[in-house]
Parts: sequence; structure tokens; C-alpha cells
Amino acid sequence: MSENVDPTLAARAADPSTSGAELQQLAGYHPELRPAIALNPAAYPDLLNWLGALGDADVDAALASRRAAEEAAATGGMAGAADETQVLDVGLEGTTVLPVSGGGYGVPAGPVYQGVPSGVPVGATGGGAPGAGVPPAAWGPPAGAMPAYPPYGVPAQNKSNTGLIVGMIVLGLILLGMLGGILLLLTSKDKNDGDAAGQGGPQTTQTSETPSETKSETQSPTPTPTRSTQEPGDEESEGPDRVVRAPAPSGAYSLDEFRTVSGATACIAADDYVSCTVQQFNAGAFSCNPSQELGQVYYSRSEDELYIGCAGRPETDTDTVLGYGEASEYDGFACTAADSGTTCWDTYSGKGFFISKQGAYGVNR
Repeated sequence: MSENVDPTLAARAADPSTSGAELQQLAGYHPELRPAIALNPAAYPDLLNWLGALGDADVDAALASRRAAEEAAATGGMAGAADETQVLDVGLEGTTVLPVSGGGYGVPAGPVYQGVPSGVPVGATGGGAPGAGVPPAAWGPPAGAMPAYPPYGVPAQNKSNTGLIVGMIVLGLILLGMLGGILLLLTSKDKNDGDAAGQGGPQTTQTSETPSETKSETQSPTPTPTRSTQEPGDEESEGPDRVVRAPAPSGAYSLDEFRTVSGATACIAADDYVSCTVQQFNAGAFSCNPSQELGQVYYSRSEDELYIGCAGRPETDTDTVLGYGEASEYDGFACTAADSGTTCWDTYSGKGFFISKQGAYGVNR
């Protein structure tokens, strides 16, 4: 393994369970990991096309090896080709490739979104939102600098949670129905017994004391996030324009604010906007004054605009942590956290942003 390769990042680049979103960020910011990513079965077609268009000899060799393994698995021309592991020496020792289905890797099929170049001074604009004085940024990273974002549904391993969650919800509804039927029967029996006791002769009225209810102790809120029970596509529409186009990943936590594992990035979601700040940032990437300590990116749903600028304090001081590879959702906004950075977007329009210590730019899912 090359001395310049971070072992942890190299392991993530070669791990088939790494999400497509994280592979995208690793490919964009760590060129030395691209051969391993080209061999990773979790790499999605647009990412492979982007890698194939780079003209990198090591990447091309990895793609050729991957393509050969796929053809051998499809035709059955090599005994056991579908089960064996192939190793390619591209500067990342121990990197493996598993046969997967797919075609060739050439020029990406879709457009690459144009983003905000780091360190470019920006003019003034109105709006009064955090980051005011910065015009709306173009959607997407600089042309050719980053691969297209993976389509929703990657990674595939999260899909298995959907059936389990649906089954648990159905089971809960059945149990509630049974409990309601039992309570109805008991109530009806007590009423009939009371009517029978009221027939024939005077009755002595007796008063009975009801036990006083004890107050439950108020529990202090904890920073541990809770899973959202809302499945992708189940969000309620609030009008003809409120159709969910880019839902939160399955199993997302219901959070309106969080910090990342490193503690450098803090994000908050509200009724109309989602915003993140980052510490230890590259001042040139956010065009900030030396006295300003935080970079900030802010997307407004009502204004449909993205602001990239600076802030004097973190967006939130919450202790709730969103782990790498996890997701959150709140009021139509969703976020995912990765070691390479944080991505947030509006689930109705698909527009949002990516932010890291190196800078920020707009995304459109």
C-alpha cells in the first residue's frame, strides 16, 4: 500500500458495504483511492463512467479487470469465475474485486452539475438570511471535479429494512385492534352487570374512593436520536407543488439538529430552511475574513436559493451526534453524514448542498 494512502480511507474505498454517496466523495477528494473504488462492487454506473473518462492508467486497468470479471461471470467461460476473488495491484495492496453485473464505463450518461469554485469572491445580494451578501450558488461541483451523485436507492443493503419496518407496523396495528376489542367486550359486560343489578327493589348507594393517580416523573431529554417510522415516499403532500422527489434514506433518524462525529460540523433544519456551519475550515473556500471562525452554507426553500458564506458561531450547540453513514430527516429536509463531508437537501425539490472543511457547493438530487 502506498505511504500516501490513509489505511482507513483505503478500507472504506474497497468495502462493498460502503454507500454510493461515500464512494462519490472519496473519488472526488482522494485520487489515490480511485483504482480501489473502480473495483468496488458498490460503485454505481455513473461513478464508473466518470472514472473511465479521467484517462488515469491505474483506474483504466482496474476498470478493465472489473469488466473482464463481469464478462467471465456472464458467459461462464471461466470455471468458478463468479465465486473467486481477483486481486489487482494498483497501488492498494489487498484490494479485491467481486463480479457484478453492468456494462462498459465511458463518458457519464448524465450531466455533471456545475458548482462554486473555492475561493472565488462573491458580490452582494439581499435576503437577510445567514450568509447574506453572497449570491445564490450554481448547482453542482466544478465540471469534472466530482462524479455525479448516486441515484436514490444506493446502497442496496438498506432496502432490507423496509420489509421489517412494514411488518412491525402491521403487527402493531393488529395488536392494537385486539386490545381494543377486549376493552370493548369488558366495557359491555360491566354495563350489562350494572343494568341487571338495578332491577328489583331499592338499592343502597355506595361511594367508593378512586385511587389517586401518581404523576409520572418528567424525564430529561437525551441526545440519543430516534428512528423515524416514516418510509420514503410516505410524506404527506401539502399542495400540488409538494411532491416528494428525493426522500430521506430508509431508516433515517428524526432530527432537527445534530453534530457530526468529528464535532466540526453542526446542522439545523426548520420549517423553511436547512443550514450547516463548519469549524477549522479553509477560509479561502468560504471567502471569509480572518476574524470569522466558521464557514456556513444555507438553503432556503421559499426563496429557492443557496447561500455560502461565514458565521460567528456554530449553527447549534446540540450534543446529538449523527454518525458517518447515517441519515436524518425533519419537516421535508434530509441530511447524510460521511467522513468526507455532510450533504443536506429539500426532499420536495431535491435541491441542497454539500459542506466539508474544504468548502461547500450546491447539489440537486
